[in-house]
Amino acid sequence: MNESPSGGSRRSAVGRRRFLGASVGAAVGFGLTAGTGTAGAQSPSPVVWSAESGGTVREYLVDGTDVFVGTDRNRLRRLGRDTGEEICQVELPAGVYPSGIAATADHVVTATSNDQLSVYERSALAGSDATPVWEPPLSGPPMGMATDGGAVCVATRDGLVVFDPASQSFRWQRYTDDLEFENLAPPVAWTDAGLVVTGDTSVLFVSPESGEVEVTAGFDAPNHVNVLKKPPVAVASAGPYVGYSGADAHGCCPSWATLVIDTERREIEYSAFDRSSGQKSLGLTGASVAHRIDEQRLRFEAFGSGDRFRTNLSPRFDGLVSTSSRTFVADSSAEDATTRFVAIENEGYGEAWSHPFDAPISHLEAAGELLFGLDQEEGRLLALSPTGDRTDVAGTPTSAGTDEGSGGGSSGGSTTAGGTATNGPTGANAATSGESRAAGDDGGGGTTDGDAPRRGFFTNGGDRAVSGFGLTGASTAITVLGIAVTVIDMLRGDGN
Repeated sequence: MNESPSGGSRRSAVGRRRFLGASVGAAVGFGLTAGTGTAGAQSPSPVVWSAESGGTVREYLVDGTDVFVGTDRNRLRRLGRDTGEEICQVELPAGVYPSGIAATADHVVTATSNDQLSVYERSALAGSDATPVWEPPLSGPPMGMATDGGAVCVATRDGLVVFDPASQSFRWQRYTDDLEFENLAPPVAWTDAGLVVTGDTSVLFVSPESGEVEVTAGFDAPNHVNVLKKPPVAVASAGPYVGYSGADAHGCCPSWATLVIDTERREIEYSAFDRSSGQKSLGLTGASVAHRIDEQRLRFEAFGSGDRFRTNLSPRFDGLVSTSSRTFVADSSAEDATTRFVAIENEGYGEAWSHPFDAPISHLEAAGELLFGLDQEEGRLLALSPTGDRTDVAGTPTSAGTDEGSGGGSSGGSTTAGGTATNGPTGANAATSGESRAAGDDGGGGTTDGDAPRRGFFTNGGDRAVSGFGLTGASTAITVLGIAVTVIDMLRGDGN
């Protein structure tokens, strides 16, 4: 998932290898604060369970009552969502690609770094002897995978395909030159409005039945966005919205952008541009967006009203997730902890609770009655209570050991820092603990208002997360020009 070349001719349709090796089968006003409020009462650790992966977690997927974890050690693990108990562990032909796991009701699909898809019957993923029922080849790292019913969509830089695991056949395949684009990029989402993918500098709405591009939403004046030629740092979807944050090059100077697309209206709902490298995390609901705007600030904005709120928090990589009631931040700026996990009310923006961790927690997701995050240094997946009190969550707190043969022993406990959690909402509009829970069992992180926020994270095709870039090493002329443009923006009132 390296940056695409700026030039070069498109491939000839004659003699190229197949994309997949089979034929197509039949709120509150604008506010500014130096930090979130301080809450009082202590409570136990929010960690409900934790599990070691025995390697680097390349991707994890929460689907229904399962969590599927794919690693660089050629393993796929199936865990029980509520307890972390291991249901199955299988050996894969290679390490899992980032964005390389998809699940339907009956099948689980992995994309591995030997450019192969492995399709498993979900019912067979028990114990350690599951065998894939289908293994079609894949042309490079997936830009994203999405499902609808029993069908799976996979995008790579080369093209787009929809297939049916049950019949082991492809509905259709489209190469990028068939779509009249140079490259595809994340995100890939399957919404009620159809498939939403990105190509070059545009968002594509593609028919799930035929693969034809129905609408192309380009980004032109006043901002020309090239963010889609680089993998976004963070992507999310909720209700009709699909959003992403990442590097952009509008105008003459490098910058960063956060964009949210309304897939029903097929228009841009929200956009924010900044010249700092801060937009690396994104939280999305059916009513609002929250994202990092620079190294130290987080912005909340409500759709429709445009009400804004800013707070001084610095989420880690993809360290932000929103439910209908609360937004959760893996803050890296705390002085007393490596990561302070902070829960903020979406209504009133008061701090509901926080807890210190002695590990860098990132890659957050909300699903069912739990929140999930990764400690990449230890290769550990954490499940946390959204109320800050794990006794509020159904399920037995457990700590799963490492994979056999991974070179590590059983953890014997969670990775919390042993510090105090604070619990007790501040502010008149703070929700109660019971109201803050994400409800439902839809596998997409169902929330109390029926939205299904999903997160995605990308590592630019390798083991390391995408790192931000700024103007380090840029010429004096570009720097002066950037300052001049910033001053003009401020005079026009376009600042954050």
